Amino acid sequence: MKETTRLAMPLLALASACACLPAQAAELGLARIFSDHAVLQRDQPIAVWGTADAGRKLTVALGGQTATGSADAHGKWKIQLPPQPAGGPYTLKVTSDGQAVSRADILVGDVYLCSGQSNMEFLQRASTNALAPTYGPPNDSLRFLNVQKNSAATPQEELKGPVAWTPVTAQTVGDASAVCYYMARTLQGQYKVPVGFINASWGGTTIQSWIGAESLRTLGDYTARVDAVTQYGVDPAAAMRGEDARDEVWWRAHDAATAAQRAYLAPDFDDSAWPTVTPSGSWKDSGVTGFKEFDGVAWYRTTVTLTEAQAQAANALRLGPIDTYDSTWVNGVRVGAGAMSWTWRDYAVPAGVFKPGRNVIVVRVLSGGQGGGLSGQPDMRNIGLKDGQAIPLPAAWKVQRGSAVKGLALPPAPWDVPTSLTTLYNGMIAPLVG
Repeated sequence: MKETTRLAMPLLALASACACLPAQAAELGLARIFSDHAVLQRDQPIAVWGTADAGRKLTVALGGQTATGSADAHGKWKIQLPPQPAGGPYTLKVTSDGQAVSRADILVGDVYLCSGQSNMEFLQRASTNALAPTYGPPNDSLRFLNVQKNSAATPQEELKGPVAWTPVTAQTVGDASAVCYYMARTLQGQYKVPVGFINASWGGTTIQSWIGAESLRTLGDYTARVDAVTQYGVDPAAAMRGEDARDEVWWRAHDAATAAQRAYLAPDFDDSAWPTVTPSGSWKDSGVTGFKEFDGVAWYRTTVTLTEAQAQAANALRLGPIDTYDSTWVNGVRVGAGAMSWTWRDYAVPAGVFKPGRNVIVVRVLSGGQGGGLSGQPDMRNIGLKDGQAIPLPAAWKVQRGSAVKGLALPPAPWDVPTSLTTLYNGMIAPLVG
């Protein structure tokens, strides 16, 4: 399916989306975008999609119009209603074999998708004269939906929940995108129809994050990196091994000494001669000899002992913020990397990487020129378990200076926000277009 690449236009996707909910879902249901108070695009065929038992026949009704269809072998269905003029409120109802689901207060009008960076994220409550809309009567025919942030390596079939359409009132308008709200209000005044606006934005991101793989492959030398993102969605461990190899090629080209220090990754490497530090804030303020005026590469190592049950349940490593670029290994296996000092490192760890007994965590940090290191508080660093519990990491780490280098910017993995490729399209736009 071709993806939509223009991000501020009537969302005709609501009129042409396909059935794209998880194959394992069979209960009669509607996609999350069809919540109470939704706005659907006028004067275009209206597609409604959801889940049901495979093979079940369904009827969809809206505003006096009905249409029928069947769920496919995977329990997905899409039924297209005829175009309707602006109007409502209506009830959207789906029936099948005596069962029914419905959504109330549905309007038909114009739907706009607003996407971008922090200027689109910027909330109405922070805008100039923000209180003015709260003095007027509620505008029930102006509604918005805020898409939750979700970066995904492959196109997702559903929006990250919870998510729901919200009528604009004095109490809710402040939660809307300022740019999108004022645009939608102006257009509603011009065309005199219900207007819905969807905000799917993420500050600091690049346009390549918002373009689907099919289109991005046609725009330049992106194919290999898009393939890496796709692989990351299917086999993260293999993708991480590939990224580790590319990373080391980069280091050999820019600083051979750092490339030669991979011996530090070995779990049995003897770091007893390294200084001990409790990382917090910049390493320039750590009190460790040689770090006061240092910019460049530093290596951190720590160990944690796990029971067999803990090792089997461990599936995440959380390190808090790191300044600036990190590459992280567990027992010699690369599990993640990051390139933004304000981004918390929360890495998924494949099964089998953590072992019963002693586990060694190694973090290589390249500073951005204003200090560096594991800059969060010690209680931010832990191992996440499948049941949501966490095992704290030791507060104390071993640390060793590497090369004193300045001006290097380590290329991030192609799936890392905010410079990722396709991942925000996959997680935040694909579910809207089906």
